[in-house]
Amino acid sequence: MGCATGPVPALNYRCGLMVAMDIGQLDAVSAVLGAIAASSAAGAGDAVKDMTMGAVTGIQDRLVALVRGRLKKDPVGDAKLTVYAAEPTPANGKALEGHLLDAGVGEDEDILALARELLTAAGPAALAPGSVAATVIKQVNRSGGTGFIGGQHVHHHGGMTPGARVTWDLFRLAGQGYELRNSGDATALDVTVSANVELAWPTAPERNIPAGSSVMFVYDGRLSDPSPILVVAYAEARSDGRHRWQRPIPQ
Repeated sequence: MGCATGPVPALNYRCGLMVAMDIGQLDAVSAVLGAIAASSAAGAGDAVKDMTMGAVTGIQDRLVALVRGRLKKDPVGDAKLTVYAAEPTPANGKALEGHLLDAGVGEDEDILALARELLTAAGPAALAPGSVAATVIKQVNRSGGTGFIGGQHVHHHGGMTPGARVTWDLFRLAGQGYELRNSGDATALDVTVSANVELAWPTAPERNIPAGSSVMFVYDGRLSDPSPILVVAYAEARSDGRHRWQRPIPQ
Protein backbone atom coordinates (compact mmCIF):
# COMPACT_ATOMS: atom_id res chain seq x y z
CA MET A 1 0.00 0.00 0.00
CA GLY A 2 1.45 3.37 -1.02
CA CYS A 3 1.85 6.46 1.11
CA ALA A 4 0.50 9.91 0.37
CA THR A 5 1.25 13.41 1.61
CA GLY A 6 -0.77 16.58 1.75
CA PRO A 7 -2.83 18.66 4.14
CA VAL A 8 -5.55 16.64 5.86
CA PRO A 9 -7.63 17.25 9.04
CA ALA A 10 -5.74 14.66 11.08
CA LEU A 11 -2.73 12.54 10.32
CA ASN A 12 -1.15 9.26 11.22
CA TYR A 13 2.17 7.80 10.12
CA ARG A 14 3.03 4.87 7.87
CA CYS A 15 6.05 4.16 5.62
CA GLY A 16 7.79 7.12 7.25
CA LEU A 17 5.20 9.51 5.79
CA MET A 18 1.94 11.00 7.02
CA VAL A 19 -1.40 9.49 5.95
CA ALA A 20 -4.95 10.41 6.87
CA MET A 21 -6.88 9.24 9.88
CA ASP A 22 -10.42 9.96 8.70
CA ILE A 23 -11.97 11.80 11.64
CA GLY A 24 -15.26 11.92 9.76
CA GLN A 25 -15.51 8.12 9.92
CA LEU A 26 -14.87 7.69 13.63
CA ASP A 27 -17.83 6.44 15.65
CA ALA A 28 -19.05 8.73 18.43
CA VAL A 29 -17.60 6.83 21.40
CA SER A 30 -14.17 6.59 19.75
CA ALA A 31 -14.34 10.27 18.83
CA VAL A 32 -15.34 11.39 22.34
CA LEU A 33 -12.65 9.40 24.14
CA GLY A 34 -10.03 10.32 21.55
CA ALA A 35 -10.96 14.00 21.58
CA ILE A 36 -10.74 14.34 25.35
CA ALA A 37 -7.35 12.63 25.33
CA ALA A 38 -6.06 14.63 22.36
CA SER A 39 -7.04 17.96 23.89
CA SER A 40 -5.61 17.30 27.33
CA ALA A 41 -2.24 18.68 28.26
CA ALA A 42 -0.82 15.15 28.42
CA GLY A 43 -2.36 14.05 25.14
CA ALA A 44 -1.89 17.13 22.97
CA GLY A 45 1.38 18.67 24.10
CA ASP A 46 2.89 20.69 21.27
CA ALA A 47 -0.01 19.82 18.99
CA VAL A 48 -1.82 22.96 20.13
CA LYS A 49 1.10 25.38 19.83
CA ASP A 50 -0.56 27.19 16.89
CA MET A 51 -3.76 27.84 18.85
CA THR A 52 -4.49 29.23 22.26
CA MET A 53 -4.84 26.53 24.86
CA GLY A 54 -7.94 28.33 26.06
CA ALA A 55 -9.74 27.71 22.75
CA VAL A 56 -9.05 23.97 22.88
CA THR A 57 -9.99 23.81 26.55
CA GLY A 58 -13.24 25.64 25.81
CA ILE A 59 -14.28 23.07 23.22
CA GLN A 60 -13.31 20.26 25.57
CA ASP A 61 -15.38 21.77 28.38
CA ARG A 62 -18.43 21.96 26.09
CA LEU A 63 -17.93 18.35 25.01
CA VAL A 64 -17.58 17.08 28.57
CA ALA A 65 -20.70 19.02 29.58
CA LEU A 66 -22.74 17.43 26.77
CA VAL A 67 -21.52 13.94 27.67
CA ARG A 68 -22.20 14.59 31.35
CA GLY A 69 -25.79 15.46 30.42
CA ARG A 70 -26.13 12.00 28.90
CA LEU A 71 -24.79 10.44 32.09
CA LYS A 72 -27.08 12.30 34.52
CA LYS A 73 -28.86 9.05 35.44
CA ASP A 74 -25.57 7.17 35.78
CA PRO A 75 -23.59 8.52 38.76
CA VAL A 76 -20.90 5.88 38.36
CA GLY A 77 -20.43 6.79 34.70
CA ASP A 78 -20.36 10.48 35.62
CA ALA A 79 -17.61 9.81 38.16
CA LYS A 80 -15.63 7.88 35.57
CA LEU A 81 -16.01 10.77 33.11
CA THR A 82 -14.52 13.11 35.72
CA VAL A 83 -11.60 10.73 36.22
CA TYR A 84 -11.03 10.32 32.47
CA ALA A 85 -11.19 14.05 31.75
CA ALA A 86 -8.55 14.63 34.45
CA GLU A 87 -6.41 11.63 33.49
CA PRO A 88 -7.20 10.32 29.97
CA THR A 89 -5.35 7.02 30.09
CA PRO A 90 -6.31 3.91 28.09
CA ALA A 91 -7.35 2.16 31.33
CA ASN A 92 -9.65 5.04 32.32
CA GLY A 93 -11.06 5.16 28.80
CA LYS A 94 -11.82 1.44 28.89
CA ALA A 95 -13.63 1.90 32.21
CA LEU A 96 -15.78 4.73 30.77
CA GLU A 97 -16.53 3.22 27.35
CA GLY A 98 -19.44 0.98 28.37
CA HIS A 99 -21.16 3.83 30.23
CA LEU A 100 -21.01 6.01 27.11
CA LEU A 101 -22.55 3.25 25.02
CA ASP A 102 -25.30 2.62 27.58
CA ALA A 103 -26.08 6.36 27.72
CA GLY A 104 -26.65 6.54 23.97
CA VAL A 105 -23.64 8.73 23.22
CA GLY A 106 -23.13 6.76 20.02
CA GLU A 107 -26.39 8.12 18.61
CA ASP A 108 -25.92 11.76 19.67
CA GLU A 109 -25.05 13.81 16.59
CA ASP A 110 -24.31 16.98 18.58
CA ILE A 111 -21.74 15.16 20.70
CA LEU A 112 -20.22 13.49 17.64
CA ALA A 113 -19.87 16.81 15.79
CA LEU A 114 -18.24 18.53 18.74
CA ALA A 115 -15.86 15.60 19.33
CA ARG A 116 -14.74 15.73 15.71
CA GLU A 117 -14.27 19.50 15.99
CA LEU A 118 -12.09 18.99 19.05
CA LEU A 119 -10.00 16.31 17.33
CA THR A 120 -9.36 18.67 14.44
CA ALA A 121 -8.49 21.54 16.78
CA ALA A 122 -6.03 19.41 18.74
CA GLY A 123 -3.95 18.92 15.61
CA PRO A 124 -2.20 16.05 13.79
CA ALA A 125 0.45 15.27 16.39
CA ALA A 126 -2.21 14.56 19.00
CA LEU A 127 -3.35 11.56 16.91
CA ALA A 128 0.08 10.24 15.99
CA PRO A 129 0.90 6.57 16.71
CA GLY A 130 1.75 6.12 20.36
CA SER A 131 -0.24 9.15 21.46
CA VAL A 132 -2.84 8.73 24.18
CA ALA A 133 -5.66 9.57 21.75
CA ALA A 134 -4.58 7.06 19.10
CA THR A 135 -4.12 4.34 21.71
CA VAL A 136 -7.57 4.95 23.19
CA ILE A 137 -9.24 4.97 19.76
CA LYS A 138 -7.58 1.67 18.83
CA GLN A 139 -8.67 0.20 22.15
CA VAL A 140 -12.31 1.15 21.53
CA ASN A 141 -12.19 -0.46 18.10
CA ARG A 142 -10.72 -3.67 19.49
CA SER A 143 -13.60 -3.94 21.94
CA GLY A 144 -16.28 -3.61 19.29
CA GLY A 145 -16.23 -0.15 17.77
CA THR A 146 -15.55 0.98 14.23
CA GLY A 147 -13.27 3.68 12.92
CA PHE A 148 -10.29 4.58 10.80
CA ILE A 149 -6.89 3.92 12.30
CA GLY A 150 -3.83 4.99 10.35
CA GLY A 151 -5.88 5.44 7.17
CA GLN A 152 -7.24 1.89 7.34
CA HIS A 153 -10.78 0.99 8.36
CA VAL A 154 -10.96 -1.28 11.38
CA HIS A 155 -13.89 -3.24 12.77
CA HIS A 156 -13.69 -5.76 15.58
CA HIS A 157 -16.28 -7.77 17.40
CA GLY A 158 -16.03 -8.06 21.18
CA GLY A 159 -16.13 -11.35 23.02
CA MET A 160 -14.24 -13.71 25.24
CA THR A 161 -10.70 -14.40 24.08
CA PRO A 162 -8.72 -17.55 24.86
CA GLY A 163 -6.93 -17.15 28.17
CA ALA A 164 -9.13 -14.24 29.28
CA ARG A 165 -8.83 -13.53 33.00
CA VAL A 166 -10.17 -11.17 35.65
CA THR A 167 -7.74 -8.67 37.16
CA TRP A 168 -8.50 -5.91 39.64
CA ASP A 169 -7.38 -2.34 40.26
CA LEU A 170 -8.32 -0.10 43.18
CA PHE A 171 -8.27 3.69 42.81
CA ARG A 172 -8.97 6.57 45.14
CA LEU A 173 -11.22 9.24 43.59
CA ALA A 174 -12.04 12.73 44.84
CA GLY A 175 -12.86 13.04 48.53
CA GLN A 176 -13.59 9.70 50.14
CA GLY A 177 -14.67 7.94 46.95
CA TYR A 178 -13.02 4.78 45.62
CA GLU A 179 -13.31 2.73 42.43
CA LEU A 180 -12.82 -1.04 42.23
CA ARG A 181 -12.29 -1.86 38.56
CA ASN A 182 -12.20 -5.15 36.66
CA SER A 183 -9.27 -4.26 34.42
CA GLY A 184 -8.96 -7.74 32.94
CA ASP A 185 -10.60 -9.20 29.83
CA ALA A 186 -13.15 -11.57 31.43
CA THR A 187 -16.31 -11.08 33.49
CA ALA A 188 -16.02 -11.51 37.26
CA LEU A 189 -18.93 -13.68 38.42
CA ASP A 190 -20.79 -13.76 41.74
CA VAL A 191 -18.68 -10.95 43.17
CA THR A 192 -18.71 -10.11 46.86
CA VAL A 193 -16.77 -7.15 48.27
CA SER A 194 -15.97 -6.85 51.95
CA ALA A 195 -13.55 -5.02 54.21
CA ASN A 196 -12.39 -4.90 57.81
CA VAL A 197 -13.84 -1.36 58.02
CA GLU A 198 -17.25 0.09 57.22
CA LEU A 199 -17.89 0.98 53.57
CA ALA A 200 -20.79 2.91 52.05
CA TRP A 201 -22.19 2.12 48.60
CA PRO A 202 -23.86 4.87 46.47
CA THR A 203 -25.45 2.03 44.49
CA ALA A 204 -25.48 -1.66 45.35
CA PRO A 205 -22.56 -3.44 43.63
CA GLU A 206 -23.43 -5.79 40.78
CA ARG A 207 -22.98 -9.50 41.31
CA ASN A 208 -21.32 -9.85 37.90
CA ILE A 209 -18.76 -7.22 36.84
CA PRO A 210 -17.79 -7.30 33.14
CA ALA A 211 -14.30 -6.53 31.91
CA GLY A 212 -13.70 -2.79 31.97
CA SER A 213 -16.53 -2.14 34.44
CA SER A 214 -16.27 -1.10 38.06
CA VAL A 215 -18.10 -0.38 41.29
CA MET A 216 -17.81 2.70 43.47
CA PHE A 217 -17.76 2.90 47.25
CA VAL A 218 -17.07 5.44 49.97
CA TYR A 219 -14.74 4.95 52.91
CA ASP A 220 -14.64 7.70 55.52
CA GLY A 221 -11.88 6.54 57.82
CA ARG A 222 -11.98 6.96 61.58
CA LEU A 223 -9.05 7.14 63.97
CA SER A 224 -10.21 3.94 65.64
CA ASP A 225 -10.17 1.97 62.37
CA PRO A 226 -7.54 -0.70 61.73
CA SER A 227 -5.47 -0.47 58.56
CA PRO A 228 -8.25 -0.81 55.95
CA ILE A 229 -8.16 -3.88 53.71
CA LEU A 230 -10.54 -4.54 50.80
CA VAL A 231 -11.33 -8.17 49.96
CA VAL A 232 -12.92 -9.27 46.68
CA ALA A 233 -14.20 -12.82 46.23
CA TYR A 234 -15.31 -13.88 42.75
CA ALA A 235 -15.55 -16.69 40.20
CA GLU A 236 -14.51 -16.95 36.56
CA ALA A 237 -16.16 -18.85 33.72
CA ARG A 238 -12.85 -20.43 32.72
CA SER A 239 -12.05 -21.97 36.11
CA ASP A 240 -13.72 -23.83 38.95
CA GLY A 241 -14.02 -22.51 42.46
CA ARG A 242 -13.75 -19.00 43.82
CA HIS A 243 -10.84 -16.60 43.84
CA ARG A 244 -9.81 -14.06 46.46
CA TRP A 245 -8.12 -10.69 45.86
CA GLN A 246 -7.25 -8.19 48.55
CA ARG A 247 -5.49 -4.84 48.77
CA PRO A 248 -5.02 -2.09 51.35
CA ILE A 249 -7.47 0.76 50.76
CA PRO A 250 -5.29 3.73 49.73
CA GLN A 251 -5.37 6.70 52.11
